[in-house]
Amino acid sequence: MTRVWYERDLRVLQAIVQLKDENPGQPIPREDVAETTGMDEETVRRAIYSLMDEPYLETGGSLIDNHEYVKRVLGNGKRAAEFWPTPDNVAELLRDALLQAAEREPDEEKRGKLRALGAWLAEGGRDTVSGAFGSMLGTLLGG
Repeated sequence: MTRVWYERDLRVLQAIVQLKDENPGQPIPREDVAETTGMDEETVRRAIYSLMDEPYLETGGSLIDNHEYVKRVLGNGKRAAEFWPTPDNVAELLRDALLQAAEREPDEEKRGKLRALGAWLAEGGRDTVSGAFGSMLGTLLGG
């Protein structure tokens, strides 16, 4: 079932987030998602129906008469599509930024420290940073 997430549902969710970003406030018809993903409409319909369970999406129309559309992508959906930050992807971005900064740093001592921090994140420190960021997000969001 993990394969269905990556091959169908995540691709559909990412396409919907992209379309909503390009057309803010506009409902996104299933046909537009099918065109964007290159999937047939029945596959997109099944993905949308699946994505409503988390919930990742708010839909309108009717799944039965083929006039359904996506009204909104909820916060969980934006995080799952990596459109909004999550503790894990922030830690990965930080690691990548540190390693890139190390490559540009002319001072050898600073370059070594940046590489060490990046390596620490890559080798397990990511969980520590991810946990700290998750706590911070929880506090900011009132959780």
